Amino acid sequence: MAGRILGVPNSGAWAFLVRALLDPADPLRKPIGSDSPAPIVVVREKEEDLEDVRDAFLALSVLRPELRPGPAPAFFGEEESVRLSAVERLHAGAPLALATQAALGLPCPDAAEHAAR
Repeated sequence: MAGRILGVPNSGAWAFLVRALLDPADPLRKPIGSDSPAPIVVVREKEEDLEDVRDAFLALSVLRPELRPGPAPAFFGEEESVRLSAVERLHAGAPLALATQAALGLPCPDAAEHAAR
């Protein structure tokens, strides 16, 4: 089972931690065993907090261009269309998934059903 990290003070710190965990050369990566190819999942209470983490994560790419994140982070919000987009981004290789605790309990939309709308 993957580790949990608690007590990170703000969105910028979460984004910096995620960047460090995605960097193979960063010493933070080894102690918590983050050699898995699975995306890192950040769960916050409010969507606004997740948006701040996403923005900070993307802004940090200018510091280490070689660690550009690839696909945008997968964002699991309360809207069905947002969750479908998040699933598509995970399939495209997004290294980061952002979700509210409430959104994790919501059903994942069916892609075929959503496309028919």
